Amino acid sequence: MKTATSTLITHLATARMMRCADLYAITLSGGTTYRYTSMDVPLLADGYTWAGGSPLFRRTGTRRVLGIEVATMDMTVTWRATDALGSALWSDVIRLGLLDGATVEVRRGYWDDWAAAAVGTLHVFGGRVSDIEGGLPEATISLRSETELFDAKLPRSIYQAGCRNTLYDASTCKAPRSEVSCSAGTGGTRVRIATALTQADGWFTGGIVRGVSGLNAGVVRGIKQHVQTSGQIIVAEPWPVAPAAGDGFLVSAGCDRTRATCAAKFNNALNFRGEPYTPSPETTL
Repeated sequence: MKTATSTLITHLATARMMRCADLYAITLSGGTTYRYTSMDVPLLADGYTWAGGSPLFRRTGTRRVLGIEVATMDMTVTWRATDALGSALWSDVIRLGLLDGATVEVRRGYWDDWAAAAVGTLHVFGGRVSDIEGGLPEATISLRSETELFDAKLPRSIYQAGCRNTLYDASTCKAPRSEVSCSAGTGGTRVRIATALTQADGWFTGGIVRGVSGLNAGVVRGIKQHVQTSGQIIVAEPWPVAPAAGDGFLVSAGCDRTRATCAAKFNNALNFRGEPYTPSPETTL
């Protein structure tokens, strides 16, 4: 069941002219949210300004059913050559996969006056980016609701020597997270950042690096290897764009998922979720 404020319910029941538009909130894997409307002008709703005009957004319909069926929606984006999502051109957003892991919420807003804030909004759809088809200057983005996660055919926990927690997850790992600021030096590539970090070799291996300035701002990557002697950070997945000298990053310490590291590095042995004494598969008892 959809919920609405009493003000919006009254408006829907009495308005002689219905002014409405779709609102799209796109949240990248790094947590940055961008807001757009299907209208050709910016609109005010829910305390935010929603960009309008270009790029152009349109969508397919959706339906509501009882149960946990996976709902789907196709969102089509048409852009001009200069349109950007944050600091990245939309053409690069699609080409480089910057929407991987992103979520989208679609709401329907209602107005008395386009120049004023919306009377209210209704939730239409929420889901994760699945597939992207198309090229310049248009792409169709397939969205699937969060109930898709129920299709995973895995037990909740698997006995293993290493910790099962996601590093820094607030509900399971709970390890204290501190971010170290650094800047990219010269000679960086899409998989390698030259930094001046002085922490011990491997300190950030298995950790997280997040772009805060430059073309990779808002993008998060896992750290495959940290080499102290050269200060290099090697990421597990390439950056959309090779970091330029001076680009800013925030780096968090990594974990090798052993009890010893959990205790010594994070003082977090209480939340360790592994079975370190589980015999290896080839062990004979």
